[in-house]
Amino acid sequence: MEYHFISDQGVQGLTGAEATKIAGEDADYHRRDLREAIGRGEFPSLTLSVQVMAYADAKDYQFNPFDLTKIWPHNDYPLIKVVTMTLNRNPKNFFAEIAQAAFSPGDTVPGIGFSPTRCCWVGRSPAPTATATGSAPTSTNCRSTVRTYPSTATCSTGR
Repeated sequence: MEYHFISDQGVQGLTGAEATKIAGEDADYHRRDLREAIGRGEFPSLTLSVQVMAYADAKDYQFNPFDLTKIWPHNDYPLIKVVTMTLNRNPKNFFAEIAQAAFSPGDTVPGIGFSPTRCCWVGRSPAPTATATGSAPTSTNCRSTVRTYPSTATCSTGR
């Protein structure tokens, strides 16, 4: 299964020079821009769509569907709209609502398993090791990879 998070506002980019300048002068630029936009009532939204391929189809497909450099053709596997997510408020307590959101590789959604794509799971098995804070291992993207295209960000679980 491929997950596509598509910005409903469209996509804007920066030149390399602009990105370098912002990174050097104001590393929190994008975070502050998002916070200020939400504060003004300009709520950004993303539409989640999926592409579904039966695991059995992957064996005989025209390319390895678990190759992160490949994009599944929409003619073969059309996008299925799932939901629209709107960021409609800023966190009141950044630590409690954002920084403490621990995404453990041991926590999987029923029906969505680990990807056969090696880079998605190497070093991220649900081993019961502790982090510096004494909590379970954390990762914001343990079972999938994010690929950014001009109009989409795609997560692939390979299921």
